[in-house]
Amino acid sequence: MNKARRSRNTWSKRIPALAVLLVSAMLCVLAVVYRGVEVTQVSVDDGGIWVTNQDRKLLGHLNYDALMLDGTVSVKSASFDIGQEGGDVTLGETVSRTVTPVRPTSFSLGQSVTLPDNAVQVQGGSVLAVLDPNEGLLWAGSANEPATMSLLREDAVANDLSDGIVTVSNSGTVFAYSPGSSSS
Repeated sequence: MNKARRSRNTWSKRIPALAVLLVSAMLCVLAVVYRGVEVTQVSVDDGGIWVTNQDRKLLGHLNYDALMLDGTVSVKSASFDIGQEGGDVTLGETVSRTVTPVRPTSFSLGQSVTLPDNAVQVQGGSVLAVLDPNEGLLWAGSANEPATMSLLREDAVANDLSDGIVTVSNSGTVFAYSPGSSSS
């Protein structure tokens, strides 16, 4: 009888440890088997485009879904153009030779960068390319912050594009060509 009682006491002492072991094993199995909660990634697009009115020196955001302008930005000169890819919008002014980011959320202009004489700028995706065909120099930088671009000769990504042309794809790849260059 004494032996049976000891055996029962031994098992009763082990039951809490066995219960913890069993619960831990079940949690481990569930953690391995459970795939988790599926999450849907949503890309929010406001459906708007930026439009220009050079006569009034205005840049406006057209909410296409509502068919109305929901904000405007005043521009200094009547000779300008815009580049847009999603939320990256740039304003290029011909007279002042500047490129300025447009802040879509506040309908304001950011800090501009002054381009070299006769330079052309092209935006594609979030990339801004600037080509000086007279000097053959090409720079590339962020369309969202063009003022961070250094337009010094030593910072050019290419320097043999005299009389060249440049474009930027929607994905931000810069393509440049010059008839007299050794590479393109």
